[in-house]
Amino acid sequence: MKYDFITIGGMTEDIVFFTNEGILIDNRADILRKKLLAFEYGAKINIKEFGRYFGGGASNSAINLSRLGFKVASLSMVGEDEIGFKILANLKENKIEPGFIEINKKNDSGFSFIINNKKDRIIFTYRGSNDYFSVSKKQEKIIKLANWIYLTSLPVNCQESLERIFLNKNNIAWNPGLAQLSKGVVPIKKFLKKELGEEIEFFDFVYREKFGHIKLEQVADQLKTFIENNLTDKDFSVIAISQGGIIWRIFALKNNLLIKKVQKVFTLCTPHTGSLLAHLLNLPGIKDLRKNSQTLKEINLHDDGLEYYSIYNPLDLMVFPGTNAVYKKAKINKRVFDWLHPLTFWNKSTLNFIKKVLKDDNNFN
Repeated sequence: MKYDFITIGGMTEDIVFFTNEGILIDNRADILRKKLLAFEYGAKINIKEFGRYFGGGASNSAINLSRLGFKVASLSMVGEDEIGFKILANLKENKIEPGFIEINKKNDSGFSFIINNKKDRIIFTYRGSNDYFSVSKKQEKIIKLANWIYLTSLPVNCQESLERIFLNKNNIAWNPGLAQLSKGVVPIKKFLKKELGEEIEFFDFVYREKFGHIKLEQVADQLKTFIENNLTDKDFSVIAISQGGIIWRIFALKNNLLIKKVQKVFTLCTPHTGSLLAHLLNLPGIKDLRKNSQTLKEINLHDDGLEYYSIYNPLDLMVFPGTNAVYKKAKINKRVFDWLHPLTFWNKSTLNFIKKVLKDDNNFN
């Protein structure tokens, strides 16, 4: 049986406590703990509202894709326990094939405990059986049945699984988990090279703060330090994903000397003229992405003189409307159709376009 998508990664049950009791403490002196949510030491807090939900990258993406009408299956692992059985039942209820999920008889299913103060949340996560999942030879055969693979968080030791996943010629959308990102680009470099070319050397910049919690100008300052430490003696091109394109443009306008060796810049689904969804969260970095923000006004008023190539997806619901990712100063604006924001990054049309430009092929489709 063929599938439109097979999702691979973690599955959990999430238990959420909603409370207004916590006090938010400013702790800027500690770069890794800038804000703290505090409760009285030793106190007993009455919770008036809580919820149980299903989570995990493989589960969430599978359910959303299924609700869009796609035929979906998942590869993951749950424990032989109540949580595991509920996860499997939820998949079946949402018309997702649960038969490929492995049952771990020795380790519990993954779950998360979440404290939500109505503004933000703290997540305590127990990966459990998710940490023992790997793609087996049997599951490798199942992967061949999919038009698309949506790959999410995997255990730390996942090289063998990645080998089996990338061995096949599926379309792959990859949203690496914290375990992969924390190790940088080196462990996953060869899989990126399979997509963009063996001769390419990769350097990855990933900022540590939670999404949207600091202004994009502050992230641009971190990018400056990264480039000063890694790229001052090299010619290089830039691939900037989503808001990363805005961060790059802020950096480029402020650092004329550091961009002299830049050859080409690709922006993938970057909201150059803002996104309506940025009005849904009142966070500093998200407000920078609103159409009339001072940040966007400033960078759109000036030209850094670099050669840009923009990829945009008219169906994008994250950068909304999708045409807001069109960059008027780009040499080429490449239109790519896909159902989800992250899938556009790994779409074959996107990757082929980047490869052609990097190889100075002027025969674009």
